[in-house]
Amino acid sequence: MKQNFEDVVRENTGWLLAFVRQSVGKREIAEDLVQETFLKAYRRYDDYEESGKLRGWLKTIARNTLKNYYAAPEPLNVSLSLNAESTEDGEGSFFDLLPDSGPTPEEALLHKELVERVMQVLASMPPPQRMVLTYRYIDGLTVEQTALRMGIPQGSVKSSTYYALQTMRKELGVPAPKPQKMPTRMKGMVTMMKCADVSRYLFQYALEKLPADVKADVAKHIEACPACREVVTALRNLIPHLPAGRVGEITHYSISFPASNLCYSSCGKHLENAGLLNASLQRNGGCVPEGENWWGGGATKQFAVLGMFDAEGEEMEYVITDAPNPENYRYQVRKLRKVYDPIHWERTVFEDHTDVYRPRQSYEAPNLYVGRVSNALGNDANSGIYIALPKEATNIRLRRGSGVIDCGTYQFVYVQRYVLESEALWLEYTYNQ
Repeated sequence: MKQNFEDVVRENTGWLLAFVRQSVGKREIAEDLVQETFLKAYRRYDDYEESGKLRGWLKTIARNTLKNYYAAPEPLNVSLSLNAESTEDGEGSFFDLLPDSGPTPEEALLHKELVERVMQVLASMPPPQRMVLTYRYIDGLTVEQTALRMGIPQGSVKSSTYYALQTMRKELGVPAPKPQKMPTRMKGMVTMMKCADVSRYLFQYALEKLPADVKADVAKHIEACPACREVVTALRNLIPHLPAGRVGEITHYSISFPASNLCYSSCGKHLENAGLLNASLQRNGGCVPEGENWWGGGATKQFAVLGMFDAEGEEMEYVITDAPNPENYRYQVRKLRKVYDPIHWERTVFEDHTDVYRPRQSYEAPNLYVGRVSNALGNDANSGIYIALPKEATNIRLRRGSGVIDCGTYQFVYVQRYVLESEALWLEYTYNQ
C-alpha cells in the first residue's frame, strides 16, 4: 500500500536536500529545486508502483530537475509569475509558478526576454509598488517579513501586492489568470520546506522564547530539516556559554553561521526609565512616539534585517531609513509589547551577504582556512563574537581570541571580554578542513 504523499515528503526532505546541495551550493536554489522535485513527484504519484524503490524514483526526478536547471542559458532568480492564480490578498498558487518539464531553448529565450521586460516595468512603478514586488517576488520575503521591512501593516502589503500585479499585467498585456485549486495538504507541505521563513526564529526557538503558535510551526520545520536542526542544536549548546546581562553595563554579542549567511545579534541593558517607557507604550498603543528613537542600529546594505525580538521572543516592528552613507541604512524599533526590567534585550537577526564572517581559503594550502573579524560597538560593553565552524574542522588555532567551544553540530571560535568605547574586539583564527 502506498504511503500518504505528505509522509513521503516529511521522510525524504532531508536526504533529498543534501543530495541536491551537492550539485547546487546555494541553499535557496537547492530548496526550490527540491520543492520542484516533490511537485513533479506529486503529479506522477498515481502512476508510481510501490516496489521499495521510492528513494531511487525521487532521485531520478531530482537528477532530471537539476539537468533542466543547468540546461537553461542563464539560471534566472526572478520568480514572478504573471499567469499564476492571484487572490485579493495578492498571493498566487505555487503550482502555477513551476513548469511541468524543463524549458526548451526557445522557451528559455522567451523567459529571459519576459524577465527583462518585467524589470523594465518594475523600475517605472511608484516606489511603494516597486518595493513590495521586489521584496515579495525577487527577495522572496513573506507577507509578514515585507510588512516589517517596509513598516506597514500586513493587510497593506497584501493589497499593494494585488494592485501592483494588476498594473504589471496591464503593462505587459497579460490576461487575468483563471482560478485553479491547490490541495490543502500541498500548501502545508510547501510551507514546511522553506528554511528562509524559519531562520529568523531559530535563536529564539533555542532560547525557548517563542509564542506557542510560532513555536509549533518552527518545530514542524526543524523535524523535517536536518540543516536547521543542526543550527538549533549548536545554539542550545552555546547558550550556557554566552554572557548574561548585568545591571550597570551593556552586554552585546553576535553569533554568526557563515555557511548559512545568518547572524544573530543580541544587546541587553538596564533601563532606569523602564516604567516611564511602558507607560508611554500604553498611551500610544504599543508604538514608540513619533520623533523618538528608543532602539535600533545601522548596517551596510549587504546585511538584511530579518527580524527583531524582545526578551520573551515577541517580534518588535521596525522601520528602515536612509543613512548619511548611501551604502548603509538605519533601522529603528517602532512598536513593541513592553520594556523589560531589570534587563531589556533586543535581538536582531541578519542575513549576511558581506562574507565578512566567512573564513578565507588559503591559496598556498587549500585545506587551510583563515578568519579575521572585528567589532567596534561604540560603547563601553561586555562584548562577544562567536563564529560557527564546521564540526569537521581540525587543528583550530587562535591568533587573537578567547577559545573554542565544541557544540556538537558546530564548533565556535570566540572572543569575549569587556571593551571600552574606543576599543574594537578582534577575533583571528585558522583551521583545517
